[in-house]
Amino acid sequence: MEEDKNLEREAGMSAMPEKEGQAGTQESPEMEIEKLRLEVLKKDEELRSLNDKYLRICADFENYKKRSMKEQVESAKYSNERIFKELLPVIDNLERAILHSKETSDLKLVEGVELTCKQLLDSLGRFGVKVIQSTGEPFDPSRHQALGQVESDRHDENIVIEELQKGYLLEDRMLRPALVNISRKRVNNFSDNED
Repeated sequence: MEEDKNLEREAGMSAMPEKEGQAGTQESPEMEIEKLRLEVLKKDEELRSLNDKYLRICADFENYKKRSMKEQVESAKYSNERIFKELLPVIDNLERAILHSKETSDLKLVEGVELTCKQLLDSLGRFGVKVIQSTGEPFDPSRHQALGQVESDRHDENIVIEELQKGYLLEDRMLRPALVNISRKRVNNFSDNED
């Protein structure tokens, strides 16, 4: 029996240091709570960061969608620009034919060409092509191309006094500037000779 008691004591002694070692590594409940609280704060910050990142990506995507839609609208709006530019010389030739035909006596031909020209311009107008009004307007380099200057006492300086070729806009985009002559003040070259 004494042997059994000795064995129990030895077993108890050998078990005690393990408990003391375990007790030494165990943290107090307050420390464990603090550690968990710090982990929660860390995860909270990580969540905020990811949420912020998500919101930015959503905003970027919305901006991309808006930009894409705007580009599609612009593309559709100006998709026929090349065709319209090709038709402008046809209109020019019809207008020249009208001017030169008025000198002849065939008024029916002139009337037919005028109607054809008007119909073509009306058709282009339905697609957003507009004639630039130039004569009598102030010279605007974004809408007019000056080919020359004409001295004039009747007009202010830099007024379009003659349109040589019409200019056209497609919506708000320049298809072709108007070719014009502009006014300039007459320069008096009088020299005063005093003797």
